[in-house]
Amino acid sequence: MVYLLLFAGLFMGWSLGTNDAANAFGTAVATGVVKYKHVVTIIAILVIVGAFLGGDNNITKVSELSESNKVVASEQEVMDAIAAGEDAVKDLRLHSAWKAFIIFTCAGLTVFLMSYLKFPVSANHSITGAIIGWGLFHADYTDPAVLSVNLPQIGKFAST
Repeated sequence: MVYLLLFAGLFMGWSLGTNDAANAFGTAVATGVVKYKHVVTIIAILVIVGAFLGGDNNITKVSELSESNKVVASEQEVMDAIAAGEDAVKDLRLHSAWKAFIIFTCAGLTVFLMSYLKFPVSANHSITGAIIGWGLFHADYTDPAVLSVNLPQIGKFAST
């Protein structure tokens, strides 16, 4: 399972890199203004800096959406699994790992296919869309708490 998750994460990262790097530096490399190896170094450094400086806000929003769409276990579900014993914790971990694999693979495929077809694509929207897609099939939309978190976020997502 660890290898599947690693594959899904690397595939998503590769898809993000091919899309976003091409958007940022494609013209400069194609015209010969900047060498490809310099662009790779610049992007690697700036991605790490950007993740440290501005990544926390994005992670917070995705985390809220993930929890309300039952992608990640709530604190109560984790506590219940711990109380139930080691087998329940293993089941919760495995279930969460499968969900993460499915979501990252779907988001990675979306970015990859859209980039391949030369359509503009937002990696953030592909991940958010995969989480919302999961939630449409698995979240309890009869629960007012789920609706109060999801509907405004889904509306904001759809409006962009």
